[in-house]
Amino acid sequence: MSDEKNLPKGKDIKRQFGFNREDYNVNEITADFVAFNKDLAKNLLRRAERGLITGKGLKLVLLHKRGDGKTHMANYVANTLSQRDLVKKIYLVNPAMSRGSRYIELHKVIIKALRDNNIILNIFNKAFAKRTKGMSDISSSRNVLNAFEAYQSKKATETELIRYISGDKLTSAVLEKLNVTGTLDTHEALKLLQMIADLFWNIDGKMIMLIIDEVDNLKEVTLGARDFKEAFRQIAEISKLSIMFIFNVAPEEKLSIEVLPSPLKDTGVVTRIGSRNYMIAPETMRISELRTFIAEVNQRLRGDDFKNALARAVKDFGKEEIDAELFPFTNKGFKSFERNVQKFLSESEKGRALLPRSVLSYVNDCCAEAVLSGKTAIDEKVVEDVGVFSQ
Repeated sequence: MSDEKNLPKGKDIKRQFGFNREDYNVNEITADFVAFNKDLAKNLLRRAERGLITGKGLKLVLLHKRGDGKTHMANYVANTLSQRDLVKKIYLVNPAMSRGSRYIELHKVIIKALRDNNIILNIFNKAFAKRTKGMSDISSSRNVLNAFEAYQSKKATETELIRYISGDKLTSAVLEKLNVTGTLDTHEALKLLQMIADLFWNIDGKMIMLIIDEVDNLKEVTLGARDFKEAFRQIAEISKLSIMFIFNVAPEEKLSIEVLPSPLKDTGVVTRIGSRNYMIAPETMRISELRTFIAEVNQRLRGDDFKNALARAVKDFGKEEIDAELFPFTNKGFKSFERNVQKFLSESEKGRALLPRSVLSYVNDCCAEAVLSGKTAIDEKVVEDVGVFSQ
């Protein structure tokens, strides 16, 4: 039992194993690798590349069980293209919804994400400076153009402009300053999104790639479902916008398009996105891929003190027990961990998926147990003390 006064404080895992972070995990938002489903990742990346060449952004719906790597996969594709300066990735989480929610609630989150990434004011300032043709081409967005002109001429403040394009309710005095006829509605919001995507493509030469996670929150929407259906139909037709919806299937639900919220399985939406772009069952991690997965994660966790941590483990356990690819596991420790995972899968119902998130969580517990036990690597005893693998 550890002395509570001397209990490690967070950074001990990082220090003990030479990691570059305080826990055994990977940031799925900044993902730059895939350890399984590599064929699918290659396929999605290629399809996104084709879209960039033709100027028609990829529209995609990823649905599978929570924790199986969907967010990691989507971000890997977007990050790869972003590193090549081909897209601007915008990641956001679909907000919690109620029965009466409307699309404008999601629009607010999209606008905030675009603003946080310095896209909105930057691209419109460039557009006004150049008087880009694309602005006047969208005549139905006259209100939006008026609002930006009011901001440009300092008749309205930046806050008033942002509140308007976010769909906030404004006083008549502010609406008059912005020279608009009323609060931004769904129709105008969608025209604004198209306008931003078109301008970004024409001026910066890149495509906006939206990743909207946890769209399962839309299942709560009933009264506003029709508004979302129409919005998603129009979004699917914005050619200069790439978008990936991520849906988490509940454990008790079957992997089928039928579990999606009504706006995403609407015939008009499916037709525009394309049924082949509904990725219902990406291949799950297999036990045979466990070593590769751990090795890939380990490689990306190596910090400045990794070599020293490895040397300490070699001194304590012997060179034959420490493999740099598997560290912080000893060879025997990894085999014990692998057996635990195999036992869980063999005792689970047929078709049970091995979730990367659960694997990372279990290894993290093993790391913590090793630190508490004063060990420089995860051996068989540490794995035994952590107990059975579950998810």
